[in-house]
Amino acid sequence: MPGKTLFAVLCVIGLSFAAGAAELQVASLDTTAGSSHSANATVTTVAGMEGAGGLEISFVSTATEGNPYFWKYVADSSQWQNYDGVKFWVKSGAGTTWGIVELIHDGSYYRLYAGFTITSSWTEVVIPWREFVQRNYTGTTDEVLAAADIQAIGFSIKPSRDKDWQARGPVTFDVDDIRLVDGLSPSPTPVPSAPGLPLTAAKAAATQPFKILCLGDSLTYGAQLPDRTTQAFPVLIEPMFRTGLGYDTITSVNHGIGGEEYWSFAINVQDFIAEEAPDIMLVEFMFNDAYAASGEDFLDTSNIANFRDNVNRSLDIFLRYAGADLAVVVPPPHVIGGVKNTELGPWAAQIEEAATERNLVIVDVYDRFMAKTQVELLTLYAADEVHLSPAGHQEVAEEVYDTLMPYLADAAAPAVSCTHAVIAGTATDAVSGDVLLTVGGTDMGYVNGAWTAPDVVLNAAPASTIIAITAEDASSNVREVTLTIAP
Repeated sequence: MPGKTLFAVLCVIGLSFAAGAAELQVASLDTTAGSSHSANATVTTVAGMEGAGGLEISFVSTATEGNPYFWKYVADSSQWQNYDGVKFWVKSGAGTTWGIVELIHDGSYYRLYAGFTITSSWTEVVIPWREFVQRNYTGTTDEVLAAADIQAIGFSIKPSRDKDWQARGPVTFDVDDIRLVDGLSPSPTPVPSAPGLPLTAAKAAATQPFKILCLGDSLTYGAQLPDRTTQAFPVLIEPMFRTGLGYDTITSVNHGIGGEEYWSFAINVQDFIAEEAPDIMLVEFMFNDAYAASGEDFLDTSNIANFRDNVNRSLDIFLRYAGADLAVVVPPPHVIGGVKNTELGPWAAQIEEAATERNLVIVDVYDRFMAKTQVELLTLYAADEVHLSPAGHQEVAEEVYDTLMPYLADAAAPAVSCTHAVIAGTATDAVSGDVLLTVGGTDMGYVNGAWTAPDVVLNAAPASTIIAITAEDASSNVREVTLTIAP
């Protein structure tokens, strides 16, 4: 798919190399010596791209067992910090299109991850260190490399579930000759010049189909709802945007996975995101990230810098490889103990600051919820006081719609011109009289009506008797006008 090709090109070709760039071999992978793998993985020697051979790695479906892995142990990582990234040869088997590489450090428990694309022919994948995100909030990639504490490099499937709680895999690919590489000059991250949804707005203006991909944790998934297929906010926003924009080829996809965090979606750009080919990515994570980073105590913010590092890296990965407009949800607080509280406030602020620094559209659900009284707030939560009730999901859906719609409706509003009348003044003025109405260059006949307050979009064809429309008048006042075609 186009998204997958883009990721491969950026990872492999979209890097500048200094002349005579240094390399350091980490593992030839000619044999399985010095490696280990999980019981739900098989590793066999095959003809490789370089040297005496390579390895075929196969992971069974995660429906059978949990996360599989293959590790190649590293004797000395003291030189890793002097290189700019890692590269290796890889080739797909059985149609596999994606993979996850991991660095294991500090007693073979803590991990750094990055994703990559796999094609049907041998391809040299090059991954700069900036693509790696941390799983355990124990140090940034640069800090881990400086500590010379890498025990192994390997491959895995993370997370073990896909949308709608589907299993992932099986996965099969050949890999050969893992090396460190110096002299990389990665392309800059494309940061928007201002908040907006320009790619999708252009489609909305032309009434073309577009897709909203909702990425998130169990809140997005709709955990604790009586019926997540009809009550989760990703489902609710679809008819809202269809009605608001006046056409039906708008879809919203729920790709929430319970228990997941920013990092686990950032490493799956080439799978979760590219396969959906979205126009808008709506990203919602916080609770699980903050829970892990704080050591299960949200009031302990001593490790918030590592939380922020993951948010920063994840948003940058989305910007580099997704090829879609990006909007960031600042999730709601929790009400554990039946009490409105600010425990998640510092963590929410980090997400908002990271999004603001990148000029991203921010859907501030946190502040919307915190503006409510405790009595009002409690009605928005399920019995576990973490997940949301149907009313809570409705609130999130309304905040998503209220935030995104102005970026889409302005571009989608048809041009309106009037002749034989002067429309001017403030938005509260009323003007009536017979005028010739033209919408989008189409003469719609003589009409009469009155200007009132905003915001209603075109909701009738030229042949209709009643027309409701939002547009700018000659004085750039955006108004709602209801017009009746004169006899």
